[in-house]
Amino acid sequence: MKRLLPLLLLLAAACASAPTAAPTAAPAPTTDRVDAVPAQLAVIQAVARKTGVPVDQVRVISTEGVYWPDACLGLPPTEAACAAVVTPGFRIVVEAGGARYRYHTDQAGLTALEAPAEARLTWHREGGLAGFCDVLSVTTTGEAQAGACNAEPQMFQLTEAELAQLQQWAQAYGGVVVVIGDPGTADSMLLSLEMN
Repeated sequence: MKRLLPLLLLLAAACASAPTAAPTAAPAPTTDRVDAVPAQLAVIQAVARKTGVPVDQVRVISTEGVYWPDACLGLPPTEAACAAVVTPGFRIVVEAGGARYRYHTDQAGLTALEAPAEARLTWHREGGLAGFCDVLSVTTTGEAQAGACNAEPQMFQLTEAELAQLQQWAQAYGGVVVVIGDPGTADSMLLSLEMN
């Protein structure tokens, strides 16, 4: 027992001084293509079904690993409520037939939901004696709408060069909000531009 006591004390001291590993969070989803392939394939197949574009002509533009705040993958619930459980997955943008589509997926690619495109640039003009009211909206995927406020807007897709220019402006200038107006006159005009 006398020989065992020093050995136990030495072992206890060694264990007490050994650094303990800090608790780690779950590993972040990776943007590595090997890990994202099932999710990318799910999105490619969903877009091919939706558009009729052959699977081999759907091109993956970007894949970003994210933690969605819920089982609805960060999107509004469609039919039933979704569990408030953090869900690892991907934000994937693909191109098919000249249009871009954004999808949210879980990590395994078992669920792939189309996400509405987010506005990147909005412009609005209103006022004047003639009563102008015009709007322009461009999304992060290059989908654009333009027209009079009270009419059906024209829809079009930016070219690759135009979308690259918009992204270059966003990186150079960041978030911008410009409002110009001259209220109080009969022909007042209000112009606003927002880029995020």
